Parts: sequence; structure tokens; C-alpha cells
Amino acid sequence: MNKPAPDGAFIDGLFIEGCRWDEEQGVLAESHPKVLITKMPRVWIKPTEISKLDHGHAYECPLYKTSARAGVLSTTGASTNFVVALSIPTREPPEKWVRMGIAALCQTDD
Repeated sequence: MNKPAPDGAFIDGLFIEGCRWDEEQGVLAESHPKVLITKMPRVWIKPTEISKLDHGHAYECPLYKTSARAGVLSTTGASTNFVVALSIPTREPPEKWVRMGIAALCQTDD
């Protein structure tokens, strides 16, 4: 699919650590045995006013530049390794993914 996003941007090449994307159901799912990191599908980054966000049943997944997750604190108080929070659909309570430390990554250690 080479069409541009109608608003915002499509992002390819992201990974998710600690779980996987279930393509059939369109939600986060438990990892397969012995698989820590999997590829994410194309992500649509769409600018939206905070007051109009409907998180519904979604996990606010942090996206980091690297798997280190830690970075230097910037003047805003955020880590320099943190990129953005992705709102990812889930059938599980979002707290489950928080407790598991699930995060999206721009690159792997390989």
C-alpha cells in the first residue's frame, strides 16, 4: 500500500517487545513461546485533539527509539529515548500490558 495517509502518517518498521500483534483479531496478544520481539503492522499516526481522544479498550503503549528504554531526562521531564504513546487496541485490561512492561520499539538490538 503506497497511498499516503489521509491525515497524519503511516509508519512501517516498528517492533513490539513482550507481546505480539494478532492480525486476525486486530488486538495485542500474548507472545508465542520464546519470542520476545515481533514486528508491528503499519501504524497510522493521526493528529487528534486530546479532548477528542477515545481510548476505549486500548493500551497506551510507549514507543522508544531503542530497547534500552532509558535515556537522559530532557528539560520537559521526558526521556530522550521516548518517542510517543501509541493507542493500541486490546481485549485484555490495559493494566495487564502495563504490568508486563510492554513497549514498542523503533529498532531492535540485532
